[in-house]
Amino acid sequence: MLVSIITLTYNRASFLKEALNSIFSQTFKDFEVLVGDDGSTDKTPEIIKEFSNDSRLKYITGEHVYLIKNRQRTISRAQGKYIAILDDDDIWVDINKLQKQVDFLEKNPDYVAVGAGAIIINLKGNELYRFLNEEKNEKIRERMFFRNPFFASSALFRRDVFEKVGGYDENLKGAEDWDLWLRMGKCGKFCNLPFYGIKYRLPPLNPHRFINMRQVLKFTKKYRYDYPHYYRARLINWLKMCYTFFPKPAFLENWLLKWRYTKNIRA
Repeated sequence: MLVSIITLTYNRASFLKEALNSIFSQTFKDFEVLVGDDGSTDKTPEIIKEFSNDSRLKYITGEHVYLIKNRQRTISRAQGKYIAILDDDDIWVDINKLQKQVDFLEKNPDYVAVGAGAIIINLKGNELYRFLNEEKNEKIRERMFFRNPFFASSALFRRDVFEKVGGYDENLKGAEDWDLWLRMGKCGKFCNLPFYGIKYRLPPLNPHRFINMRQVLKFTKKYRYDYPHYYRARLINWLKMCYTFFPKPAFLENWLLKWRYTKNIRA
């Protein structure tokens, strides 16, 4: 198969079926689906049984090892030339998403990863807003230190480059995909195609955001000579980390996220 699709799950049976349906609705069919179950105790196995007639789905279970180790455990079983991520609470909304991205990487061997735009939804599935990320490699690199260049569920990337850079860093406690892009970007170019490929379910306020931002400050320092605007980004990310200490209502958080993405600012 050409593409390995990685879907990690942990006690999200209420969302998983919709995510898997969006995979099997794709017009591109040359793929395998690796569902990495991190020890779910809900009805996840029952959802998986509904798709058991399709031999392309592989259900990988194991002891509860948390997100990053589960990512590595599941991707280690991948056989495809390319890897796509679909988190269990997200949805692919363009049935041609994989076809468009595979075509792009097949035609552009100097690119290591390609993403797409996102429709942001709440836990109930209602649309909040939508945006298209920077499309060109040069613009993406301009912002590499300011924010994650891709939503994980929108990305398709080369497995050989992923393995070359060592995969996800299991020592991190957050933002592991951002760190991965920074390393893969040293091997080739990035692109975001100008279409809405996913629905991204905006989670509740993350109690671990301080830890995540501290991780970002730590790992971006390693790449300060590889991408521009490091010192400016370090200041902004430090302020973001400080911001996590202050109590804030959900509506303010959502407004700030919408402003950052839809106004297309470098922050």
